[in-house]
Parts: sequence; structure tokens; C-alpha cells
Amino acid sequence: MVKVCDRALFLKGGRIVYQWTPESSETVCWQLAFAPPLPEAALSVLSAHPGVASVQRQDARLFVSSRRGHEPGQLVALLLQQGVNVRGLWPEERSLESLFLEVVGA
Repeated sequence: MVKVCDRALFLKGGRIVYQWTPESSETVCWQLAFAPPLPEAALSVLSAHPGVASVQRQDARLFVSSRRGHEPGQLVALLLQQGVNVRGLWPEERSLESLFLEVVGA
């Protein structure tokens, strides 16, 4: 990943709604892979967890934004307790564009 800037301001209606720096991100993004088809239990368990900010589905993968301080291993352990077989977990680089859409809205 090429670093383009070390801070950004997001504007909406002429007002600053968010100031970003690499250290200011409140969430960390993870990608979880499952054997197809994606178990519905995985989506509901993760969506209900207080450490999870958002969950997006794509085929047999989930893109999870967890709040800082909530380790991904906790999420995997929770899924395993529910009988959900996780095939893989890795960090997901989030672009400024996706963060902008999350903060400001489409």
C-alpha cells in the first residue's frame, strides 16, 4: 500500500464531519472466509457482537470492522463456539474512499 497522506478531513455540507489520521481509526478491518455457502449463523453472531462496528457480506466471505481493543481471535472463538467453521482470517486494508463512504454516506 502506498501512503499518500498522513491526515484527511471529510466534509459534508461545508462542515468538517471527520478528521482522519492513521492513528485515529476507531476500527480495524478483517476478512473472514468460510466454506461455501456462508453460514447464516456467522452473520448473525458477528452482527450482534458489541465489539463489531459493521459486517459486510461477499460470497463466502465477511468483511468485519471491529472496534479497537477487540481482537479478531475473540471473534473466531465465538464463531467456533457456535459451530461455525472459519477457513481463514486476515487483515483487510481499508481505503480512504471506503472510510469516506462509511462516515459521510453515499
